[in-house]
Amino acid sequence: YYASRGLGDVYKRQDVYIFSDPLCPFCREHLETITEKYLTKHKVHFIFISVHQEDGFNRAGRLYDNLENSKNDKDKLEIIKLYYSDNINKEPIAIQKMNNMKMLYDKYLNLGVKYVPYIIENN
Repeated sequence: YYASRGLGDVYKRQDVYIFSDPLCPFCREHLETITEKYLTKHKVHFIFISVHQEDGFNRAGRLYDNLENSKNDKDKLEIIKLYYSDNINKEPIAIQKMNNMKMLYDKYLNLGVKYVPYIIENN
């Protein structure tokens, strides 16, 4: 799962992969550094996982659901920022979606993502 955002020349932008948790205070702080100016030089791929287990899986799952309906990159960034705040719907997601989020977490944990935000820059 990922959401991409980028405004500059597609051939000159650097790809950045960010493993991030909507409940993590450090991830919330990091999200504030992703400005329009930053996005002119970078294409950001968010991978939402959670080190906060069920509460985090629930929020990340709802975030992915809402990103599927977004129309453009600006909307995606607004949705991401909303889910990184505490003013969102906290109803539980379906069991299958919860299991998918747990599998995603386990996959990246086994690949070496041990903390968030975990950032990979592709030059």
